Amino acid sequence: MTKWLLVFSFLLSGLQLGYTNDDPIGERSDMILIKDRARTTSMINKGHGFFEVKDLIDTEFGEEYQIDYKFKIKVSFYGERGGTINLMVPKNYFGDSFWQQVRRGDIQTSNLKIKFKGIKERVAHNGEIYNNCPVIRIFDIQTSQANILKELIAIKAVEMGILNESDSFADDVENLEAEGIIHPTLPALGVIKMNITGKVRNYDIKMGFDLKN
Repeated sequence: MTKWLLVFSFLLSGLQLGYTNDDPIGERSDMILIKDRARTTSMINKGHGFFEVKDLIDTEFGEEYQIDYKFKIKVSFYGERGGTINLMVPKNYFGDSFWQQVRRGDIQTSNLKIKFKGIKERVAHNGEIYNNCPVIRIFDIQTSQANILKELIAIKAVEMGILNESDSFADDVENLEAEGIIHPTLPALGVIKMNITGKVRNYDIKMGFDLKN
C-alpha cells in the first residue's frame, strides 16, 4: 500500500496539511454499509463497495484523478441495487499542496466540489486509532451516475413514509453529497467513514459506509 506523508504545522494561517503520493493509480479501499439506524435505514439489509483510483485525466480544470466508487446494496422488497460513481479529484489531492488550497476555499473539479470541514483529532475504527483526520464534504456532484444514489435515498424516503412509490423517486432527491473522514495511511480516497446524504421534501436522509476490516 502506498503511504502518504502527513505533515501538521501550526502557522499564522492555522493548521496546514500536506500529502505526498507518487502514483496512486490502482489503489483501492473496501467499504461496508453500516446498519446503525442513525446512519442507515433498516430497509437496507446489507451493502458493500470500494473506492479505486482508475486514471489521471486531462480536463478543463487541469489534471484530475478519476476515483470510482463501486457499490452494491440489498434492499427489502426491491432486491439488489448498485452501480459505479465517478469522482474526479485534483491531481494534487495526493500531493503536498491540496490541504493548504482547500483550507482557503472550496475546490471545484470537472464533476464535483470539495470543502474542508475541519480535523477530528482521534478516530477509533477496526481496532486502529487514527489521529488528526481531515473531514471533507463532497457536493454539487455532476455525473449521470448520481441518479443511482438518488434512487437509493428515495427508497429510504418511501420506507420513512416521505414518498409514495408512485412519486418521481430520484427527481425528488436534492442536495446529494457525501461527507468523509479520511486519513493519509489509507489507500485511494483515504476514507475511514463516509455518510451519503440527500434531502427529500425537507427531510435529510443518510446512508453510512465504513472502511471494511
